[in-house]
Formats: sequence, C-alpha cells, structure tokens
Amino acid sequence: MRGRLWLRTFFKALETTRQRTPDFEKLEKDREWTNFMGKVMDEVGKNMDCEVVHKREPSSEKKVEDMTPEEQKVAYENFRKGYWELSREYLNIDAVFINKSEYGLHSWGAKGIKYGPLALPEAVAELENDWDVDKICYDLWKILCIRAPVRVLVCYQKNEEMVNNLRQRLENIIWGSSLMKGTDGDLLVIIGKEKMQAKPWSDYFSVFEWRHDSLEKVDSVLLN
Repeated sequence: MRGRLWLRTFFKALETTRQRTPDFEKLEKDREWTNFMGKVMDEVGKNMDCEVVHKREPSSEKKVEDMTPEEQKVAYENFRKGYWELSREYLNIDAVFINKSEYGLHSWGAKGIKYGPLALPEAVAELENDWDVDKICYDLWKILCIRAPVRVLVCYQKNEEMVNNLRQRLENIIWGSSLMKGTDGDLLVIIGKEKMQAKPWSDYFSVFEWRHDSLEKVDSVLLN
C-alpha cells in the first residue's frame, strides 16, 4: 500500500459513507463527526483488504479474565473483526490498518484480545478535530514514530490562510526534528476547512504529501 492509492480510496470512501449517512448535513458535534470518520476508515479498510482498529462503542466493559467462557467467545469474535475490548486503540493511534492475512496470523486467543496482533501496520491515520496547532503537531509526531508504509494526518483549520500556515508549521517541525529521516514511507496531511456542506470533498480538504523534502499540495484531479 502506498500513499496515492490510500488517498484515492479515502476520497471514494468519504463519498460512499456520506451517501449512506442520513442527515449528513446536520453532523455538527465532534462525536458525530468522529463516528462518521470512523465509518470512512472502515470503508477504506474494506477496499484495501485491511482490518481497521479504531475506537468503537465497546460491547462489554468487563476484563477478559472476568468474562464467562461464552462472553470470551463473543469478545474474541469481535476482536477478529477489529472490535478491541480493552485498548480500543492500537499504539494510541486513531486508526491502524493491518492486512487481513497478517491480522489472522497474529491473533492468539485471549492474549490477542488484550494486546492485539503483533503485526506491522499497512497504514496509520490520526484524526484530530481540535484546531490547536500544537496538538496537531503532536499528532504528526505520533504517526511519524510508527513504522508503516503510509502515515496519514487528518485535521482542520478555519480558512485557507490558516491551512497554509499549518502546512508551513508542520513542514518546519519535520525539518527541525528530522522526522522523515531514514524512512521511505509516505506521509499525507489532509486538512479540512470551514464547515462541510454540499460541496465536493476535494474542495473541502486540502491534501499535502511529503515530496522533495517538503509538503507539496496534491492536485485535486488526482483525488478522484
């Protein structure tokens, strides 16, 4: 999996999920938008043949050792589908994409439920609703600490000027801390602006990729 393929799949998944979401235009609360983006991540994973681990509504608050054998069986089946009972996140990353064949090879019953599959991810994505630039920089650092072919940061700013300022700040952080040194993985930074309304996703999101030692804008034609 490489960045451009993930990116095209992401934009298709956005539109597919929007069409499946009743009253999409009324999504205003952070939790509603987070749930929507979680469904988008699942759609990306389905089309990339990956299991996607991200926060979900837990089916049980019990620890594995406190479950009955029947409850453990249900929990294990949920785990196989990516519904983690305890951590709800893997490596403190919002969405981790693991190839389905690798996911199955590294699942070990109750231990697997507790700690997750010991497999390298195909991609990781951090979904940040907060406009705080320092928080966004921290999220960038997090995903660049993970060894994966594709690292994705999805975040938001109020207007085009703030989007450009954030792009420059992130580029400076990468340079100043040598965060891309020694890696051939792809980095995508996807920044939404203003409120999402009935407009093409390529108008709402500005997309930048790490190329030629800088964050270069991706032409919207390539997003379709």
